[in-house]
Amino acid sequence: MDSNVWQRGITPADINEQCLRLCADYLGGVWLKLTADDIDVKIISAGIHSLEVPIKRNPKWIFRYYDHFYRLATDRFDINSMFNEYNLETLKAHDIYREMQWTERLVTKDHDFPIAFAHNDMSAANLMVTESDGIVVCDYEYSCIGYRGYDFGTLLLWWDRNGDSREPHAFPDDPSVRPLVDAYIRESIQLNGIQWATDARNSAQSLLREMKVFTLVSYLFYVLYYLSFNEWRSDLPFNKKISMDGTESWYKNYHKLKKQFIENNEI
Repeated sequence: MDSNVWQRGITPADINEQCLRLCADYLGGVWLKLTADDIDVKIISAGIHSLEVPIKRNPKWIFRYYDHFYRLATDRFDINSMFNEYNLETLKAHDIYREMQWTERLVTKDHDFPIAFAHNDMSAANLMVTESDGIVVCDYEYSCIGYRGYDFGTLLLWWDRNGDSREPHAFPDDPSVRPLVDAYIRESIQLNGIQWATDARNSAQSLLREMKVFTLVSYLFYVLYYLSFNEWRSDLPFNKKISMDGTESWYKNYHKLKKQFIENNEI
C-alpha cells in the first residue's frame, strides 16, 4: 500500500470502495454523492476507544472464542486426520492449540496492552455516512470493554486484501502505517487531553507493536473460525476440502507474519 494514501488522511482504498459501493447500491441518498475518500477509520477508532461505556470488562473474549471454535472443530472432525487427508502442510507442521496458548500469553502476559471500549468488528461494512456528512458506526453486538488492539488488528488484517485472498500477506511497513498511528494519536489527545500521551503504551512505537500483535490475534481467530465450519451459510453444497484450503491459507499467513515480526523484534 502506498504510504501517500495514508498521508492524504484516508482509509485503504479497497476498504473504502467496498463500503461505498455497497451503501450506494442499497442505501442511495447521500452515498450517491460521496467518493471513497470520505471515510476515515483511524479517526473513528480513536473516538470509540475514548468512550466511557458502563458495561462489564471482557478483555479475554477473543480467547474464549478461540476455545469455542477449537472445541467445535475437534467435536465435529478428527482434525489431524483431516490435515493429513487434505495435505495441509502448515496445519500439519504447527500445532494449532499451542498457537492458541502462545497468542494468549503474548497478549495477557508478555505485554500490558490498553483496555478500552472496543468495537471488535471494524470493517468497512459497518461504517455509514449521514445526510450531514457525519459518520455512524453500526453493529456493536461484539463490542465490549476489551483490548483496543483488536480493532487495529482487524483493520490491518484486511489492509489491501479481501476475504478471498490466498496470496501471501504483504504486511505494510512502518512508514506506510505511521500516518494512521499519528492521526490516531492526535485525535486521542484532542479527545482525552495531553495526559493521554504520557502513557508509554500510547507512543507511536508501542502502537505499531500493538497493531502487529493483534493482527496475529485476528488471523488466528479466522483460522479457528473456518476450522470449525461444517456448512456454508448459503444454498451451496458444503465442501470441507474447499473450506480447509482457506483455513490453511489463513494459517500460512499467520505463521509468515509471526516469523517476520519475531525476526524483526517487532512483537
